[in-house]
Amino acid sequence: DDAVGIKSIEHAIIDRAWAEGWVVPRKAKTKTGKKIAVVGSGPAGMAAAQQLARAGHDVTLFEKNDAIGGLLRYGIPDFKMEKTHIDRRVAQLDAEGVSFHYGVNVGVSGDALALLSEFDAVLAVHLKGSFNVSRAAAPHFKAQGSGSYVHMTSTSGLIGNFGQANYSAAKLGIVALSKSIALDMQKFGVRSNAVAPFAWTRM
Repeated sequence: DDAVGIKSIEHAIIDRAWAEGWVVPRKAKTKTGKKIAVVGSGPAGMAAAQQLARAGHDVTLFEKNDAIGGLLRYGIPDFKMEKTHIDRRVAQLDAEGVSFHYGVNVGVSGDALALLSEFDAVLAVHLKGSFNVSRAAAPHFKAQGSGSYVHMTSTSGLIGNFGQANYSAAKLGIVALSKSIALDMQKFGVRSNAVAPFAWTRM
């Protein structure tokens, strides 16, 4: 059989979709009232921001450089990918209600850390997420009479961190959660521990 250029076919489809107006902003019909920060505006950051906005959340996308796109914009030369592809996606995100903050290096810029204290998702993802997963695993551990929880916390929760009160509180909450689970589940032969890794990064 002859080879099929799937990549070329997909490019042709989406290029025509943009050209003929098939790709349109999809604004959320209802709002949740939740504020969510997405750090980094590369492909994953833009995709996450778009889906969260479409789910009804108020989303702010933070980028340390002066334009959205991450490595798509700054790591790929123009002859490999025209930046108009990024620009039209950014325009779509804007129309769907995503807010943008440029020149903000989260973890370094004090302004960014102050802004992050407003976002509910920091607590929801780290602390509530850990609780929900632990609760879902409990009946299975009880049924088999054994099991081990390993919760990921952070040294920020143990010693605090500048400008990250919400993150530090969430991470220390995970320590308390893990200790409480250990007390509750020991009679079922289940252990619970929290790991607090530490590393220096650009943040």
